[in-house]
Amino acid sequence: MEWTLKIECFTEKYRTDFLQLMEEYLPGSEPETICQKTTDHPKTCLMAVIEEKVIGIAYGWPREAALPQKEYCLDGIAVRYEYWGKGIGSMLLKAFEAGVLTYGYHKLSVGSAEGLAEKFYLKNGFVPKCFKTYEDGQIVVRKDFSSMEEYESYERMEEGFVVFEKDL
Repeated sequence: MEWTLKIECFTEKYRTDFLQLMEEYLPGSEPETICQKTTDHPKTCLMAVIEEKVIGIAYGWPREAALPQKEYCLDGIAVRYEYWGKGIGSMLLKAFEAGVLTYGYHKLSVGSAEGLAEKFYLKNGFVPKCFKTYEDGQIVVRKDFSSMEEYESYERMEEGFVVFEKDL
């Protein structure tokens, strides 16, 4: 079946589809908070749309922590399962990166659970920086990675996530 994909900024027209996809594929997200935060950054609140149906989303905003270098955070990206493997996630990511650049940021970070998501970020040019866990309600760095070999050989003894970064 032939279809036409559009990558576009979030609009109220697709709010219900956007939020349903977020709820289904990105559990733990806070939809109203995300919609509010992305209001100021529309070029980084994106949707992949086929035949008036939202089949993918990506959103994020500047990191609030004071850093020596301005950094943007990709908070969520998801594509409906039936569209996996067609390059839609990578297209969304490229459009997101273009939006980040228009806001004057040149570093992008994302936290990722183990598995396919990590492979996706590696394939799209991200570099693993560290492994973090939660301890007493705080995020704690368990291991900094100085090389790809160190990342690949690190044995995760507890639940957590890898922080990936990409220079744009």
